[in-house]
Amino acid sequence: MSDRRVWLPVAVVAAVGLVVGLVVGVLVVGHTDLVSTGAAKEGASEPSVGVGAIQQYPLRASTGWDFELPVHNPTNDPLQADLLSFAGYVTPFKADRTSRLEPHAWGMIRFSATPSCDVAPLTSVSSVRLRISGTGGRSEVTRALPDSGRALVEHDAAVCGVGSPVHPGDLAGVWLVERAYGPDMYLAGSYLMRFTRDGSFEADADGRLFSGDPAVRSTYRIRDELLEITTRNSSGCGSGTLATWRASYDAAGRLVMVYVNGDCPEGDQGDVWVARRVLHDEGLPRGD
Repeated sequence: MSDRRVWLPVAVVAAVGLVVGLVVGVLVVGHTDLVSTGAAKEGASEPSVGVGAIQQYPLRASTGWDFELPVHNPTNDPLQADLLSFAGYVTPFKADRTSRLEPHAWGMIRFSATPSCDVAPLTSVSSVRLRISGTGGRSEVTRALPDSGRALVEHDAAVCGVGSPVHPGDLAGVWLVERAYGPDMYLAGSYLMRFTRDGSFEADADGRLFSGDPAVRSTYRIRDELLEITTRNSSGCGSGTLATWRASYDAAGRLVMVYVNGDCPEGDQGDVWVARRVLHDEGLPRGD
């Protein structure tokens, strides 16, 4: 009888322990699953956005933005994107306010950067850092730039690069503006400029350079690194207006003209024309 009294409490305790163990086991298993899911959600909170190559913004003249960064949203939900920084890029820049990225679509972040030239221009920009916001929260992501920021690098090199000096005799001939930064970027690929040895300057974007009636007739002179162009007759600038450019040749022999100041055209600091020589002065029709 006494043995039964001892056995019964032991059996009860064992049964209670078994039930408690089962309950604790269920709770632990459930808790472990919640931790794993939570970790998965945290890891998935960084959107797998992609970026394209930096490009010049084609509507710069009307909007004031110089460049655009393509950003791709591969998710099923809209996202918001902000441009934070470029790797190694210390020049201050300003970016458009938050850009909306539609699901499974490309969007654009517009920005501008005017280098101060206090530091040597970078030869590459490896990556960009973005802030991405969506229904899953907010995160900062870094993405490699597919062409090492070529458009931005070339712009800064044109504005701040130190090239070879320009002399009137070397300058004589016809030049095609093949790259333009600033409000006159539409001139790239069509604007022809002719410098003569006697100081005449003519320019036209509509194929009338040798017609006897080009859009621009001017005179020019070079003082140290400055190229001063004084308008005599122009479809856009009045007679006697002056534009001053900092001129040099880059390593490829292209003429780089950085706008300094003037009456017309009314450029901004950082406006740049990069021109390639297409004809030497010998044998050309006589200028006006």
